[in-house]
Amino acid sequence: MSTAIVFRWFIGGLVLSLALVSLRAQAQEAPLRLGRAEVAELARSRSPDVIVAIRRVGESRGQLVGAEVLLRQSPWLDVAAGPRFRPNDTIPDAEVTLGMPLEIYGRRGAEIDAARGAIARDEALVGTSQQQALAEALAAYYRALRATAEDRWARQQLDLTTALLRTAERRRDAGEIGDPDVALLRVAAARARRAVTTTEANREMSVTALKGILGIPGDRSVEVTGELGSVSSEFTDALVRMAPTDRPEIVAADAALRASRLDVDAEQRAAWPVPVLRTTYQREEGNNVFLLGIGLPLPIFQRNQGPIAIAQARTQRLEAEREALAIRVDAEVRVARRRYQAALDGLHILETDAIPAIEDGLRLTQRAFELGQSDLTRVLVVQRELADTRREQFDALVELADAGISLQRALGVLR
Repeated sequence: MSTAIVFRWFIGGLVLSLALVSLRAQAQEAPLRLGRAEVAELARSRSPDVIVAIRRVGESRGQLVGAEVLLRQSPWLDVAAGPRFRPNDTIPDAEVTLGMPLEIYGRRGAEIDAARGAIARDEALVGTSQQQALAEALAAYYRALRATAEDRWARQQLDLTTALLRTAERRRDAGEIGDPDVALLRVAAARARRAVTTTEANREMSVTALKGILGIPGDRSVEVTGELGSVSSEFTDALVRMAPTDRPEIVAADAALRASRLDVDAEQRAAWPVPVLRTTYQREEGNNVFLLGIGLPLPIFQRNQGPIAIAQARTQRLEAEREALAIRVDAEVRVARRRYQAALDGLHILETDAIPAIEDGLRLTQRAFELGQSDLTRVLVVQRELADTRREQFDALVELADAGISLQRALGVLR
């Protein structure tokens, strides 16, 4: 192979390697897009609390493995041998005993049932952890949308104030207004720039907080997608009329109570003595002796009283907790419904009455100022009123999202 061909192959391989490295770098730099669906999926699968709850299920499965062993105690073997000294001679004696415990009271089955009950309990607790993580992540997601919307609004206000400043400077040059009006607008423009700096920082902080909740590394680029205004269509008055379902907390409490009752049964069965079947072979004075016997511990002092009492007390506590949980859930549903209805009504008032009126007023006063038919003070007052009303709208949208998430969680329908 000639040197030219080798050189061409080398250059081609180098170009291909550089292209692959460039594509890989671009793929790594591409931001992770997070909408509501992506946030919900990551919260259910990558939240630290959810991962811990899933690992707890693995521990319970390990208990089931131990309970499914055929015998809690393995057979045992005793061997003894030695000389028998007689007046005229010495002969060897030996004894071999094989013992086999007999678990005849259903203890193994009771422990298997108790282990399976513990698995069901911990699996239900996974659902509880997922609901908590989902509610926290979605709340952070809507806060990030609010910060993004507020940042966008602040930039629009900056552009508007800058345009007003140019108009004022033009009118001053024409002798229509004086320097104090221009100075006032310059102050307003400076405040608008400061607002943009603040809202931009708030947006970055809200995205960072969302990444922390979802377990995303801090240096990973993330783009939060969605519009805060979509809250109005996602959370409607139909949610108020929705019937409650079995909440994960209720399911987990019922599973824990069943598991505790199975533990009581298993501990009560463990109080019964386990008989041991013995088979013995003896070599005594040259004779072969075979013995069959049974051993039985006498439960005079130890009857597993402590574990039984603990299991019974735990069951009573769980019964009380289950009753208290039912009362608390009912109260949470009532409170969440009222809060959600108030959030719906408040947002409707702002979007129907306040926002359109103040936007029309600002548009008219700006036009009047440009035509010289209105003073600057009125424009700034209306503009400030619109800014305050818009922030109230952002707050109302986030409140509706928070109230909707709380109601969905209270009803057991958060997905």
